Amino acid sequence: MKGRYDEAKVVLQRLHDDHPDPLFWEKEYIQVQRQEEQDRLEKSGVTWLEMFSTPSQRKRTLVSVMTMVMVQTTGAQTIQVFQSIFYGELGYSTSRTLLMSGVFQILLVAGASTSILIVDRFGRKPLLISGFVLVTCILACFIAFSAMFQNTGDPSNIHLLLALTFL
Repeated sequence: MKGRYDEAKVVLQRLHDDHPDPLFWEKEYIQVQRQEEQDRLEKSGVTWLEMFSTPSQRKRTLVSVMTMVMVQTTGAQTIQVFQSIFYGELGYSTSRTLLMSGVFQILLVAGASTSILIVDRFGRKPLLISGFVLVTCILACFIAFSAMFQNTGDPSNIHLLLALTFL
């Protein structure tokens, strides 16, 4: 895309130097070059306003923006960044905080893996909407119990906050 064709040839030749077909890298180079030309033709004359030009494009844009908003509002990133402070505020030791951080990471991987396995069975839209509603309810409960813990200092709320965090 930057016009560095000679460098591209050298890289492809080096990547495929052990291929049985000695001209394989040249065939791939031609394919990549033609694809780049096609992409450039398709993109020419397209502006950012194109996203809003037709109802179908507006819908796609809205769905994309809402999906990104829903992903960012789950709180997972915030928990990941501030979990050591959060666990410390709940009165846990450094070693216990590290253990719970590890458990949180394992749960993130398990949740993502589960999602990958079930997304085709139940569909993306129902999972996205139900997941967003569920996370919203969990976050509302988390906020309520956090406020109760700050006001009362009741240790029974600690376990509830941890469960909601992991959930």
